[in-house]
Amino acid sequence: MFRSRLSERWGKNLRLEVLGNAAEVAKFAAQELLSAASPSTVFGFATGNTPLSIYKELSNHGRLACASAFSLDEYVGLQAEDPRSFAWYIRNRVEPALQLGAGFIHVPAGDAKDTDGECVRFESLIQSNPIDLQLLGTGRNGHIAFNEPGSDQDSVTRVVELDETTRTDNGSDFGGLAPQWAMTQGVATILRARKILLVATGAAKKEPLARLLAGEVDKAWPITHLIGHPDLVVLADQAAVD
Repeated sequence: MFRSRLSERWGKNLRLEVLGNAAEVAKFAAQELLSAASPSTVFGFATGNTPLSIYKELSNHGRLACASAFSLDEYVGLQAEDPRSFAWYIRNRVEPALQLGAGFIHVPAGDAKDTDGECVRFESLIQSNPIDLQLLGTGRNGHIAFNEPGSDQDSVTRVVELDETTRTDNGSDFGGLAPQWAMTQGVATILRARKILLVATGAAKKEPLARLLAGEVDKAWPITHLIGHPDLVVLADQAAVD
């Protein structure tokens, strides 16, 4: 394992950990989450394929101690019972693995009639329960959660139109393209987390990771909004940095 601390470059606390493969990244990430766990901890959990191996690792350690938890996003128009929704993913893959009760993790209601009102409610709930550690991934276009290219650093939870790249990459469950609209925590919402654990594995994540490590904020690459966060840990496998 190669370890590099980049705090001297930016004058901020960023730690990069490069491991041999995705399995090693998952084990390392699981240990980071376990180290942060306590009865008062509030977690933020990511969805998608990348974190599944992390949740599997955590399933070997019993219930994850925490006070509350939040997911990052949800497709507009999908009910929680829809297997393509992130609510279903959380209920069937994350909560059982972490031995958290059904409904423990807060997820935006994708089928809310008042989507803007649901975003306000979700943002307010996070503000009342500040996240201690946010597990985060990135897309090949550099999105974080569903903050797509062009997202502002001061954005909060809101309805967004998804980039075609994201819709294509996430489209396997939808017969080609994922839905056009989604609710997502904003960049500012994510940045309020006391610690961020960003996981990037595979060659497809090489460019967004390189943009982040270059140290310059660029709205075209939302991942770069993480630059300057006071406690950012980046976990990558060799394929993402070669």
